[in-house]
Formats: sequence, structure tokens, C-alpha cells
Amino acid sequence: MRRLWFALLGVAASGADLPQRVIQYGAVRTASTLLYQELCVVFFLVHGERGDVSCSFRSPGKYPPLPSPRKRRFDVLKMHRPPLSDSHNSRVWVFATTNATGDAAALDAFRARGFPVKLVQATDELARRGHQEFAARLADVFDLGSDDRRALYAYVRSWKVLRQCCGPQMSQDWYRELLRRAGTAVPGPPHHARDSPSYPACEIYDLDAVEAALLATAVVRRFGARAPMLRRVSQIDGDLNGTYCSAVNARMAATNTGAETFKERVGIYKRGRRPPGA
Repeated sequence: MRRLWFALLGVAASGADLPQRVIQYGAVRTASTLLYQELCVVFFLVHGERGDVSCSFRSPGKYPPLPSPRKRRFDVLKMHRPPLSDSHNSRVWVFATTNATGDAAALDAFRARGFPVKLVQATDELARRGHQEFAARLADVFDLGSDDRRALYAYVRSWKVLRQCCGPQMSQDWYRELLRRAGTAVPGPPHHARDSPSYPACEIYDLDAVEAALLATAVVRRFGARAPMLRRVSQIDGDLNGTYCSAVNARMAATNTGAETFKERVGIYKRGRRPPGA
């Protein structure tokens, strides 16, 4: 039924209808990296065997011109701001993330410039329905076959856990817990209640096992050597190797080097002052 619904809206694609570029647009803290990572995986699944695929972050919205289709070059661009250029092409699709405040003006700007907005992932709906629902919607948009769908779902299942529970951009709640276990007092209430659908529940996972599962996925086996982003949980992390997450988490907790912007998240450091060891 879901697939039929998307087809009736005219958003499913196949063969020559697939775009040469996709833009993932969304403000920070709207699960934009999750959608970007999924799009990167999808582009490798649909284009990776026949051309070069790149995934990169662009700010404040500049992007290179599209090469000739004959060159078989495809890319996924992540942006936190609308593009500065008015140039557009029918071979470019937009996928957006948004929060409760919405981002209607930016999406209207995309549409006004001729960019088709194929999917909008709202954070509240993502929390209610789960990442599997939006991964399925994305698979519908690109009309993925059964093997590619399974490859996408298997990759995202492990990657989402690591994204929330590993490295400098981990969940605030999990970083608080790591600090507590290391003997560092952290003021203020948790960000998410334990019964919230947004609570990451990192304590229930063996991160080494999850990391190993991700590295064993068909996506990483087929394309990992060609795409650094497929082997990482963020732009500022190192490559996953089976024990990367447990090692970096332990080091961050022991030295309180902070989950990226932790000093702003909990307000225990004055502006401009770095956490100890950072």
C-alpha cells in the first residue's frame, strides 16, 4: 500500500528517471545526518556499480555544476542552508528534514527554483514512527528492488545506533551517562525521558558488536572502500574498525573532551571556554 501511495503521487522512479544529484537540506538537530547517510547509501546502491558516487557537506549552500551525464558522476550534497545559486536541473532532487517550527520558506525557495522536493522527514514523525518507516519511504521514492532494500535496512539499523551512541556527536543523554560512570557530575535533567520514543537506550547495546555488524553489511563490503562516509558516524569521526566506538567513548568520558558542543548543551561552561582536555 505504501509503495502504491508513493507511485500515485508520482515520486517513485526507476531507470533513466533517477537523479544525477540529490540535495539533503535541513537545519541542525533535525536528524539531517540520518537522512543524508541513507541517501548516500541509496546512491551507491542505484549508481555505484556504473559510475562514481561522492557524498559531501556543502555550506553555505554552494555546489558545483553538474557534469555531463555521459561522465557517469553522481553526488549527494548535505546542506544546512538553502542554495545560493538559482541554477537547477531536472536531474537534481531535494530531500529535507524539519522540526516542529518547520522550514516552509526554505522549501518554497527550493521549489521556486525548480527543484523537486521528494521527501520531507519531520523529527516528530520520525520519533513516532521510527527510522525504519522513513528508510522504507526513501526506498519507495527510488523504487529499490528487494535486495537493495534489505541492504539499506541492514546498514541503517546498525548505523543509527552508532550515530546516537558513539563519538563526538553522540546523544546528550548517553554522554551524560558516560560522564556519570566516569565519576563526573553533570547538572540538569536528562534530555529525553527513558520512556520517550526519542531516548537512544545506548546502555542496552554492545557497541563493538553493532560496529562489527555494520562493517559486515553488504553496503560496506561493496562500497566502503570507495566512500569514507559509509565507514563513519559523522564528518569529524574516524573510521569504524570494530572497536572505534568503545575506544573513543572511553577516552571522551575519561577526559571530558565533550560530545562536540556539550558545553552549550548543558550550559556548564562559559562561552568561549573549552572543556578540560578539549
